[in-house]
Amino acid sequence: MQTMGQGFRKSAIRVSELTFTIKVGITAILAIAIYSLYLFATYDSRWIIVAGALCLGILIGTIALMRLCKRSISKYHMAEYAPFVLAFLMLGVMYLGVFTPGNVPDGMYHFNSTYKYSNLILGQPAGDDYIYMRGDDIAFQYEVMSNRVDRESYANVVNHFSVFAENTEYSSYAVESSYPISSNVPQQRVPAAIGIVLAKLLGLGAVPLYYMGELFNLVYAGAIILAAIMITPVGKNVFQTIALLPMSMHLFASYSYDAASIAFSFLFLALVFRAIYQSDRIARKDMIQLGLVAFLLGPCKAVYVVLTFGVLLIPSGKFSSRPISILFKLAVICLPVLGVILLRLPSYLAPVVVQDAAPVLSQRGDQFGTFYTIKDLISSPVMTILLIMRTLEYFGGQWLMEMVGGSLGWFQTEIAAPSCLVYLLFFIVLLSCVRSEDDGFVPSSTHKVLFLLASGVISLGVIIALATSWTFNTEYYIYGVQGRYFIPVLPLICLCLRSRRLRFECNTRDVLLLSSLSLNLVYLARIFAVGIAL
Repeated sequence: MQTMGQGFRKSAIRVSELTFTIKVGITAILAIAIYSLYLFATYDSRWIIVAGALCLGILIGTIALMRLCKRSISKYHMAEYAPFVLAFLMLGVMYLGVFTPGNVPDGMYHFNSTYKYSNLILGQPAGDDYIYMRGDDIAFQYEVMSNRVDRESYANVVNHFSVFAENTEYSSYAVESSYPISSNVPQQRVPAAIGIVLAKLLGLGAVPLYYMGELFNLVYAGAIILAAIMITPVGKNVFQTIALLPMSMHLFASYSYDAASIAFSFLFLALVFRAIYQSDRIARKDMIQLGLVAFLLGPCKAVYVVLTFGVLLIPSGKFSSRPISILFKLAVICLPVLGVILLRLPSYLAPVVVQDAAPVLSQRGDQFGTFYTIKDLISSPVMTILLIMRTLEYFGGQWLMEMVGGSLGWFQTEIAAPSCLVYLLFFIVLLSCVRSEDDGFVPSSTHKVLFLLASGVISLGVIIALATSWTFNTEYYIYGVQGRYFIPVLPLICLCLRSRRLRFECNTRDVLLLSSLSLNLVYLARIFAVGIAL
């Protein structure tokens, strides 16, 4: 405090941590109870009361665990993170239940791709134009998978549920998409595929099999996120809050490969922050960890390779010699490129190959046309700039809403979050940017500029990628960009908003956790209430 000067002291927000947490907890409990009664009065279903009671139980249990952990932190370091683990897992399970199979964008694709990986693990056929599936699982595809949350989708899950499979005979299930193994790298698919493998070996029915894979993906992503929060010396509250956003939780509790992309992005940033901001010299194990995570991150989404340039900010004095510093940083930057070449090169070649022959006709859903090419965008820079600016003006607000989770599922309009809930989600994210006793470091102005530059380059890369893979060259806007693609750079943006002149003089992690948990529970209760009424 004394080192920050009188101006800082005037900007400090003094509040009792215990009082703050209790007030937020009581407010959250009352809000969920009142809102559950409102949903019951509006949609008239006893299941809403059950859902409301479950939400209250999770919230009260988390508050109780927080108080218990406060007395255990001195003995057990992990006790500090126990409330986050509980909140993450409980929310993840609730997202599994509220969103029925297939409700995540491209849900069928993600499930079938993962199922094919399970076949590969078991030594079963895994061709490109078909999937080798059990009879029960094929019927599940037709009778249960749905892109809507409604009463019928819930009824289909219940009616099709069976602990053990009845038709276990395998046959080839023809698919419209090829689901090639090369376009889905192991670090994105294997954990969920192991869940499916286990369900197959146990002879479980199609519904338990589906949820087993999602549960394994949830635990996998959660473990990586937890590691990132524990490792980073900067922005622990930021990482925690972004991980608990509805969109993040929706992806973690699904088969989406974006779960792994987000998790590895967070882990890499955490390792870089540790290397930059902790005073210790970089050990060999730290160098190995950075290189390994960089290698795994690159093939998830090539555009996130830009994050690896963060190693250039590591002071050379952290290494035993300057040559080792240079070689290590070059290696970390090159490793994800090597990963892309080894695991994803075929899937990335098609959109960027410039052909002298006639343009190739591309398909987008049931539409046909010619996508923009890199050559189109480079040869007409003014057109490209105007195209991007029009897109930002038209879709920018929608991307922001999607990024925090204002529109989940297959962007089903009936279950979209009310505007006030979206504003509250953004408010919680902004609160996580404010430094506090438990999360007080502020990056230098130079680092903030570089963080913003990296975020801008990655965001631009996402937009360009969708221009060349999902936008016809006759269209006025770039289509296919979704808010979830920007979640990996959100921690960088949040740290850029952090100021030395504003600080909470208490530990805010519990308050942020309770706030994030409560907003998720309110949102889930509303989605469930609306869904069973449709």
